[in-house]
Amino acid sequence: MKHLKIKNIIIPFFIVQFFLLSAVFVQSYDTADIEEDLLNGCWREEIEGVSVIYVTGSHYQMGYQYGYLLKDEIYKNCRAFYYRCPKDLATLSDTLFEWWQITNLSMLPQIYQDEIQGLLDGANLSYSNQTQSLLNQHEITMYCSGISAWGDATQDETLIHFRSLDSPLFKDPDSNTYVHDNQVILIRKPEQGYLSLSPSVAGDMGLYGGMNEKGISISWVSGFSNDVDTIGIPLGFRLKKALDYSSSIDEVLNIVQSNRTNALSYIISDSNIPKGVVNEQTANYSYVGTWDDPTESNRPFWKLDHLVRRTNIFINKTISKTQRAFYNPSFFPYLMSLFRLNQFYANTYYFLSNVPSSGSWIHYDVLSTELERMHGNINKSNALPMLQRVYRGKTDIRYAIVTNLFNTGLDPWNQWVAIPETGDIYISFAKGEITADITSIHHFNLYDLTSS
Repeated sequence: MKHLKIKNIIIPFFIVQFFLLSAVFVQSYDTADIEEDLLNGCWREEIEGVSVIYVTGSHYQMGYQYGYLLKDEIYKNCRAFYYRCPKDLATLSDTLFEWWQITNLSMLPQIYQDEIQGLLDGANLSYSNQTQSLLNQHEITMYCSGISAWGDATQDETLIHFRSLDSPLFKDPDSNTYVHDNQVILIRKPEQGYLSLSPSVAGDMGLYGGMNEKGISISWVSGFSNDVDTIGIPLGFRLKKALDYSSSIDEVLNIVQSNRTNALSYIISDSNIPKGVVNEQTANYSYVGTWDDPTESNRPFWKLDHLVRRTNIFINKTISKTQRAFYNPSFFPYLMSLFRLNQFYANTYYFLSNVPSSGSWIHYDVLSTELERMHGNINKSNALPMLQRVYRGKTDIRYAIVTNLFNTGLDPWNQWVAIPETGDIYISFAKGEITADITSIHHFNLYDLTSS
């Protein structure tokens, strides 16, 4: 038997290793190069303790940047939203996951499907029941309020858009971190769309509200109703598309009224006119009106000159029938709240309701009364402090009674007012167990943030 010479073994071995290592190096270089391209143009900065992130490019690229920049925060919020699902809805988990994959995802425009995939890739996540909870978070009913004021309602007739994002506080069980502690200011610039700014919860694949460079501001307020559907485009994605591609109220309405799912009210502002409208909607019904529409004066509700506002209670009489048994929620509201009478109907697929309509009526009444008192004097400096005072019960003790005694879950995660004409936003964020009606106010400007 002949013995192989050592050099006949070693030399080919090193040649093979060289080519294998070269292939690995080239592949690693290509992967790093691709990631560098995907992250081109994005940034994250901490300003006054607030995380501000900027994403730009294709929708996949923006999703990737968002996931990459907020990876740790997304992991925490993903777990938190998943475990937030009420115990009595646990059996629906697989069903929710299945219909999201089969129906809702397929109904989303391809660009937003790409953005979802980009976020998952950037955060190094796969699509699962847990990550699905990030997609579905807007469909689980929150509380909230929204206002648009302009013309005679404001001191200098400038349009001002208000929004309070209200929900019970909850945590990631592993890190013990509150979801609202992972909030950011999100700035988006799609390749073919408009620059926008939105307060965002890390991992949020849709949007809760914001403004764009075309003077449009939008937010939504949950509505309880038995007229909901699982097949359609979730409300947060419709709002995101509206900010990305709308420059007028009509363009916004064309988007947000299509493929409806849950029950809600959109507050839509256009600073170019200026004008604000409200769009109450369920799966099968929709109402659009402004301050002088007769619907806004249906008693016990009342109109305010050049101002529209909503809490969780529907005012349109046709739509209200899908929400509660009796139209007028103002009769003996404390007794109604105490004994859980005239409750909102359950959202069949999304939320098992135990909420009396009288609580949302008191919210509407207290907020409207203070807006009426401030009418004609509202400006960018006093608008958000006014909203904070209302939520603290400083303007009317009834609100403090409702929120504390009846545990309505009206804990503001963030509160903001936007002046879309100038790109200014004034905002407060909840921190730990301190809600946004108590924390300090920050001021940002869309154009200042993106000028450098």
